[in-house]
Amino acid sequence: MNGMSDEGFYDLAPLAALGCLNETDQEALADYATTDADFAQELAALQEVVNALPYTLPQIAPPSGLRERLQARIAQEMTVVRAEQMIWEPHPVVAGLTIAYLHRDEQRRLVSALVRCPPHTAYPSHRHRGFEQIYILEGTLQAGDRLCGVGDFIHANGGSIHAPSTIEGCLFLVHTSMDDEYIDGDLEPFAPAV
Repeated sequence: MNGMSDEGFYDLAPLAALGCLNETDQEALADYATTDADFAQELAALQEVVNALPYTLPQIAPPSGLRERLQARIAQEMTVVRAEQMIWEPHPVVAGLTIAYLHRDEQRRLVSALVRCPPHTAYPSHRHRGFEQIYILEGTLQAGDRLCGVGDFIHANGGSIHAPSTIEGCLFLVHTSMDDEYIDGDLEPFAPAV
């Protein structure tokens, strides 16, 4: 920009007001504005026009429910369930089995919970609506032809069918669909209470 004519600075003023110049050129125009009061006034007037441009656009209403969805998402960014806050509930189908719900996602129909099975518990055969993931914390769990123990991880794909059982009892963390279906027609699909 060295050696630029006065006219050249005036030609670049609209680009400067829009913020389209690189930092060096923007500084050169700012320096020139300190030496030419008319140019400084022109640059300020252009900047006012640029600042007013957003106010000339038509107002667009945000989508219905956006505020509520945003607030719900912010509120759910992190949830901590303390051990003393866990409520162990009896399973509605399997006698003796208890569940402590950690998280329910109604929109995606997923649940995370701790499940405690007493010795000699058999869970009814069921089809997974979505995936199921189990992490064994205590005891053993028979999953198909595999005996799984502490630290073992089990993943069952959606559509798969199994009927896990335990001889010695167990405690596990499960992440699964709320809409799994029991194969025995007499049993109601299990959807945890909210």
